[in-house]
Amino acid sequence: MEPDLIAELLWLQVLQADRIEHIRARAGPEGFRVALFVNAESATEAQTAVQHFCRRAITNNPQLRGFGVRDQL
Repeated sequence: MEPDLIAELLWLQVLQADRIEHIRARAGPEGFRVALFVNAESATEAQTAVQHFCRRAITNNPQLRGFGVRDQL
């Protein structure tokens, strides 16, 4: 799967309440890395929001099943 497609599939899952402003995906040696910019009061709040969003997006989109979320800032 191409990184641009992953970003597009994630954008399709964004709700206004997610407060996501930007999504970027890149392929790397260990799989894909996705950067999400979210409007949040703190880094902790942003990380929690991104983790929740990514898990929801993976669950709700069959094309993303098999992907996982790693905690990383």
